[in-house]
Amino acid sequence: MCTDKLSLKNVDPSLFGASQWPISNVVFVFWRFFWLVWHFVWTYFSIQHELNLGHGWKWLIYMTNHSYFMLTMHSLFFFLVLLYQRIRQPVETKWYHSIVWLLTTLSFDTAILVSLLYWTLEYKGVLRVHSIMTHAINSVYVLLDVVLVALPVRPLHMIYTLTYYVFFLVFSITYQLLGGTNSLGEPYIYRALNWNKVGPSLLISSIVICAGVPLVHLFQFACYTCRDCVYRRSFGSGKIKAVDEPIEVKVEAQQSEKLNR
Repeated sequence: MCTDKLSLKNVDPSLFGASQWPISNVVFVFWRFFWLVWHFVWTYFSIQHELNLGHGWKWLIYMTNHSYFMLTMHSLFFFLVLLYQRIRQPVETKWYHSIVWLLTTLSFDTAILVSLLYWTLEYKGVLRVHSIMTHAINSVYVLLDVVLVALPVRPLHMIYTLTYYVFFLVFSITYQLLGGTNSLGEPYIYRALNWNKVGPSLLISSIVICAGVPLVHLFQFACYTCRDCVYRRSFGSGKIKAVDEPIEVKVEAQQSEKLNR
């Protein structure tokens, strides 16, 4: 069913508390905690940068910042769910799993999309640490994360990223029509989306909607497919387990395997 493939519920909840690979639980928890702190720190510096320019509220108008905030919330929710499932393992998908899965999809797609759009359309030849963190390291993180985590990727979930991008376009048009300016006082949010020049802006928007978002999301799906294929070839198709899983579980699995023989 199409609705099943769009759903954010039809997934094994144990996948939210494990890596795809047989690594230590401690290592995986540290990975999540490190990036949680990293993203909160750079979100703080990003907001502080706008405050230093005298118009902190304009931090909210940029797609870059929306994307990075989603990364931060993704790291927070994933870490909290991971800790919770160390205490109690749910037997079915809960609302917080759906939030994590949605944020996982959005954060990957928007991070890659923002990076591509920045370096091809907005970069002016001056490298700044802030730009590297929000337009390069963000993509490095999501690429590493999609390889490490156990969550699946659904092709039809691209609809969530498309919905976000359409909302951003509507916002950018409305903001400019109401006389809004960017941090430099220019009468648009991004130079590439200057709606005083409808033709070029409409062309770029159409390319992003019709090709950019679908291709980026299919790339995410390809990463997941390759990850799953390599895992199955290396470890078989059994249940994903950490290397420090309780001994009694492993013994029980070995006994079950002997009986099956």
